Amino acid sequence: MSLKYFSLISGIILMVIGVAGFFPAMLANMPDSAPKLAITYGSGLLWGIFPVNIMSNLFHTFIGVWGASCFGSSYASRSYARSTAITMAILAVFGFIPVLNTVLGLMPVQGSNIGFHAVLAITAAWFGYASQASELVRRADKFVSGEKPRVASESKPEQKRAS
Repeated sequence: MSLKYFSLISGIILMVIGVAGFFPAMLANMPDSAPKLAITYGSGLLWGIFPVNIMSNLFHTFIGVWGASCFGSSYASRSYARSTAITMAILAVFGFIPVLNTVLGLMPVQGSNIGFHAVLAITAAWFGYASQASELVRRADKFVSGEKPRVASESKPEQKRAS
């Protein structure tokens, strides 16, 4: 899968998760043992698995729209992947720390969200960082095999004008 398709597919998945959290029928009640949130509007367990509230729904929807909008550009897709990797890794670590597992009461990142954010962070890191390294290796292999690299001025042959 290419970097552009990663941004599109992860964006669609995040949008679905974000938008689904706005529908009360998709939410189960939060357990009594769940950490207390400062913003309780729209809080519950999405599909009975992921703790959410309105802030996490808006966050995931925003990140999803950003990812899907980056589909047209490799540079934008790489920036999205790198930013998503860092952000999701931070949220996964926050989920383990009792004081921060609700991001100071704003949105829940504990429980199943830790695994989701960790998997997304690892995948985004691979596409944002490792896929660039593999692309450089492919370019180096072409150069070593004897194929002459093109310079921007050599990409279009000059046409002679008839006088």
